Amino acid sequence: MRVMFASGGTGGHIYPGLTLAQELQRRGEHEVLFVGTKRGLEGELVKRAGYPILFIQSAPLSGGVMTKAKNLWTMQRGIREARALIARFEPQIVVGTGGYACGPVVLAARLAKVPVLLQEQNALPGKANKLLSNWAQAVALGYSQAAPYFPRKVQGKLHFTGNPIREQLLSPPAESAYGLVPGKNTVLLLGASQGARRLNQAAAGLYELAGPGKRLQLLHQSGPKLFAEARGQLEQVAAELGGKVTQEGEGVSWAGVHLYPYLYDMSAAYGQADLVITRAGAGSLSEIMALGLPAVLVPYPHAAADHQTYNAKVLAEAGAGILMADSELSAQSLVSEVTELLASPAKLASMAENSRNLGRPKATGRIVDLILSLAK
Repeated sequence: MRVMFASGGTGGHIYPGLTLAQELQRRGEHEVLFVGTKRGLEGELVKRAGYPILFIQSAPLSGGVMTKAKNLWTMQRGIREARALIARFEPQIVVGTGGYACGPVVLAARLAKVPVLLQEQNALPGKANKLLSNWAQAVALGYSQAAPYFPRKVQGKLHFTGNPIREQLLSPPAESAYGLVPGKNTVLLLGASQGARRLNQAAAGLYELAGPGKRLQLLHQSGPKLFAEARGQLEQVAAELGGKVTQEGEGVSWAGVHLYPYLYDMSAAYGQADLVITRAGAGSLSEIMALGLPAVLVPYPHAAADHQTYNAKVLAEAGAGILMADSELSAQSLVSEVTELLASPAKLASMAENSRNLGRPKATGRIVDLILSLAK
């Protein structure tokens, strides 16, 4: 079977497609082709994963009158290019996981009478998926809370599956990694694949909390572009307390702080965490829930339509996470929240259980079942 994925832009759109492609190929000899644009991360991430990718032109239908007119022309060219790719590849199904390429490919599939599955990651769906759902045969929802935002006539196409979860994350290794010491309270701080400056700056208070002789240890992913800045902050804290930062693999460490630009082994990172501090991207939250981890959530305030806040509210309202507004975030407020949570093992255990109850660890398999069913 031949499956075409339209994925692009950010990791939040690309990784779901890659996860589904891996499960498809695990089940049989299925041929996969990704389609994206040259604007996002898909060229790098898809090729690194070993899948073929071709590019089309596309643009958002937003901005002023002149910008919209120009982008509409670009979109029309993208649809023609996507139709040519579909004619050449002859997919049995098109799977759209978001990004600029998704619109032209889905519309081209509609014209070619190829079945379409959309995968919506967020609790507040984007405008594009709400529109494209009119031409899809099915929509796989990461959150059931997204359903009311879709048009009434497509409600019968909606399937609450959860978001795709990388299989390796569900089996954390027994060995300790990233220099962490077994038996200590472990906090995992994640910005995003590109980092989050506000979270990095607030981490300064946690650096002191994980200083010499403390029972707390911190594993911090700064993001590659912000690593030098975060390292400078850690060096300043260490110097003030009479210490020195040392090299540790691709990262650095001091006392109980382990700072890395990027955590490639997320299974080990999650497996050692007692508490996660993160933005509220759909992918990260789905992983946290599947693993049953308590979390402090600081939604990125400039995300489209503030959708990260909607994601975070799902966990907060279920007692699985603490929602902290970006405007309220500081080194002092973060230390206060973390100190209070770690001082209450019963509350952490309750949050973990509530998180686990929200999790959909079998989401990948359910979505692939949908893909195979529609393709037939």
